[in-house]
Amino acid sequence: MKGLTDEKLEEARSVLDEYKEELLYAQFFNTFGLERDLSEIWEANYRELQNLLIELLDTEYYLVAAWYMEHGLGEVAHNFRKPLMKLYGITHDGAGDAEERRRKFWEVAFKRRVIH
Repeated sequence: MKGLTDEKLEEARSVLDEYKEELLYAQFFNTFGLERDLSEIWEANYRELQNLLIELLDTEYYLVAAWYMEHGLGEVAHNFRKPLMKLYGITHDGAGDAEERRRKFWEVAFKRRVIH
């Protein structure tokens, strides 16, 4: 499967917009629903979906991707750790300020209620 193309993004735009809106206003969304919806739209298996979600971090839907990565499995999956660290500005594993940076990231995101 190809990576996240403009066509794939367009196919999922309405679904992603719904999850983005729910996240920004409720500060929550059903990660299982997102996984199901995107898997159906993109005809992707679980591994392919994980890779597409990592690529989604470079789009206007980065908060949706990050929320899924943090909460989809009840814990952060190994392959999501480095992309999330980069997003949150965490310099290395075991950084003493990692939790503070993660908390601050979400605090700012929910306060603004916008995605740049």
